[in-house]
Amino acid sequence: MNSSPFMRFVARAVARSYLGRPDQAGIIEIKYPRIRDLPPALINELSFRFRSTRAFRLTALNVELTSRCNLNCRICPRHASRGADTDDLDFDTFRAIVDSTPDLRVLLPYQWGEPLLSPIIFDSIAYAAARGVRVMVTTNGTLLDRPKARELVDAGLERLTISFDGSAETHESIRRTGSGEILEKIAIFNEVRRAARSKCALDVSMVVDETTESSMGEFAATFEPLADRIQYIPRFVRTPRHKACRELWRGQMVVLANGDVTVCCVDARGDAVLGNVRDRMPIEWFNSPEMRAFRKRHISGDLPDPCAHCGEYLCDSVSARFA
Repeated sequence: MNSSPFMRFVARAVARSYLGRPDQAGIIEIKYPRIRDLPPALINELSFRFRSTRAFRLTALNVELTSRCNLNCRICPRHASRGADTDDLDFDTFRAIVDSTPDLRVLLPYQWGEPLLSPIIFDSIAYAAARGVRVMVTTNGTLLDRPKARELVDAGLERLTISFDGSAETHESIRRTGSGEILEKIAIFNEVRRAARSKCALDVSMVVDETTESSMGEFAATFEPLADRIQYIPRFVRTPRHKACRELWRGQMVVLANGDVTVCCVDARGDAVLGNVRDRMPIEWFNSPEMRAFRKRHISGDLPDPCAHCGEYLCDSVSARFA
């Protein structure tokens, strides 16, 4: 979805003047492309600023459709923390999650697993999109062939992000898979979306750390001509933290493939799991006593795990997302 000139101005002003992170303007514009997206975002932010234990609206969900992955990336915390998970979320549960979240505006149907392995990925996108929910998928790209690309486009996907780590050499070292095939997959997706006259956008993202930082220039030269947007994401690192994080107030929660509801996408070990959708839907957990207690610990500076050790790779080239 393309944002209006006014919303582009707002995104840049917020990123530069309010957050002090100009490079975050693009992601803000993507998350809030319409004027009607502003009121809940603003009130959620005020809840954070005024240190309320309650937030205003749940408007976005990460819903992990599968915990299975076909890769074993060296930088992914999933394998070290959760082992070889083999959970798949069933469609009835997915539908109940969407139906029970009346203010849902953005759906990210992925988390640690590879979403294209999910047997319900296309039906889930179509179901959410038919209800006016903006759906965005991030994939490692290795399973993206022409039929899958067409199904993604036809289902109503708004944005596809393909992960690639720096140069061909660093990507192959980190992902333990070839890099050339990803360029082929991107070409296929571009052909399919053009043929379908689809408005689905394509991003390519890379994780920045000491291994890939020097490859940012090569990454940009390779993918800027091929994608609508390139994104740099600082790698999560384990380091002490004492500052409250606005993620708890931003109007987003995470549902894992086994139904567990957690507070943040960083929670690879399940330290911040509040409960399960078998007991309560995400909207019921959003301002539950457990969630309010979690926010209270942030307000007091006594951060629980994983927040107490949540840090990001710091460099001049890209700003932290959870600062």
